[in-house]
Amino acid sequence: LARNRGADTVAAGERAATLEHDASLQLLQFESSINVLDTAVAYWALKAAQDRVQALTRSVELQVQLVELTQAQIDTGELAPVEISRVRASESRSRARMEGVQQSLYGARVNLAVVMGISGNGYDDETLPTSKDPFPDVPDALGLDDAEIASLADEAMDLRQDLQATLTFQEADLVLERGAGLDVRPRIDLLASTWASARGESAFGKATDRWVGPSFNVSVEIEK
Repeated sequence: LARNRGADTVAAGERAATLEHDASLQLLQFESSINVLDTAVAYWALKAAQDRVQALTRSVELQVQLVELTQAQIDTGELAPVEISRVRASESRSRARMEGVQQSLYGARVNLAVVMGISGNGYDDETLPTSKDPFPDVPDALGLDDAEIASLADEAMDLRQDLQATLTFQEADLVLERGAGLDVRPRIDLLASTWASARGESAFGKATDRWVGPSFNVSVEIEK
């Protein structure tokens, strides 16, 4: 009559487990979308690093040619010998930038391998991924006003699976809290039974014709 009465206490654990299962699926969907986003960002970051390496490779080649041309002009007396120091310094700066960008390229390849879950063999050059696609065209501007942007932001928040999972976990906790609150009520059990006893059971006719009863038993158990 008090404790253990109703589904809120009897089925609290089952209901909470169902909600937690749903929340786990929502978190799985969220993590999947995050992994897709991280992979896309890492891929295009690698593409950018590859393009920078190509550009600086060309820059170094041009600097080497400039050094050769400058030296040739110095040999013919067209330029002062001091000019070779300036162009060689520029070549050194280009080579230094090239080394830095090559390190960034290696880091971008390692990062893409990590987010894609590729098992690299010590992250050597043969096992690391590279970018094969060109950058996509820049899309046209949407032309939304502030109210439309705010509406999209609110809708995006409502669609976040991690937020929905948090709310579902909270709902599961409330179910358990409700069940725990009901479990502290006193136990009041009402027990009742009735029966009849047959006489002369040596024959079926006597057993059905002669009986004593009905008898009743009623008890109440209380536990605080």
